[in-house]
Amino acid sequence: MQTRITQMMSQNVEVITALLSNQETLQTIKEVADKIVKSFVFNKGKLYLMGNGGSAADALHIAAEFIDYPCEALTANSCLITALANDFCYANIFAKQIKAKVMPGDVVIGISTSGESNNVIHGLLQARELTTWTVLLTGVNNTNPLFSSFDYVINVPSTCTPRIQEAHILIGHIIYQLVKEGIE
Repeated sequence: MQTRITQMMSQNVEVITALLSNQETLQTIKEVADKIVKSFVFNKGKLYLMGNGGSAADALHIAAEFIDYPCEALTANSCLITALANDFCYANIFAKQIKAKVMPGDVVIGISTSGESNNVIHGLLQARELTTWTVLLTGVNNTNPLFSSFDYVINVPSTCTPRIQEAHILIGHIIYQLVKEGIE
């Protein structure tokens, strides 16, 4: 058991080390934080987050970090999500909310470990139509041609869902801290 625990922790360290050595990813994280600051300060904009399952929980977690700022996790309202899924289809649960709420200059972050979550992709595509800034947090999968439609894609160098989610929370915390420092 101890060997397995050590192995999992070592995998986490390997993923974070790979992120640390990727200058493009570090620059992208900085640029995303800068866009959020500009959205809040200059556009009186808002930050929206979305994801499914563990990524939905990550969206809620990151939104909670932004408690002092205009931020909403589109995963929070279970009544709305189930109504949208029932009345329309599950693939549109985020796109419908974005169409109703998001304004030009806002920032929308989609979280999908695989990068293949249809509702997250549809939501980000809807956000692009509204001239918002779009960000996808995903895993190593970067072959989806739709990714080029988004302003920023942050690929965590792993195919292991728990390691990807751990890195997404780290990235979310870093973005929050950079935004807070950029506004203060």
